[in-house]
Amino acid sequence: MFNATTIEEARRLKESIYDEYQDVANEAMVVLDEGFEDSITIMALPSKYRIALRTRQHNRA
Repeated sequence: MFNATTIEEARRLKESIYDEYQDVANEAMVVLDEGFEDSITIMALPSKYRIALRTRQHNRA
């Protein structure tokens, strides 16, 4: 779902995942549901920046 090209597509994929796994991984699906909108805010950026920002490792002091 985080490789979706639009926010709408990401939401559809999230719903599909939620529906498929809610019975076997209910707690994980609650976490997914509660944090999803925050996690896709990067979709507002141009696509050329999304992968780099999503996967960038930061050096921690």
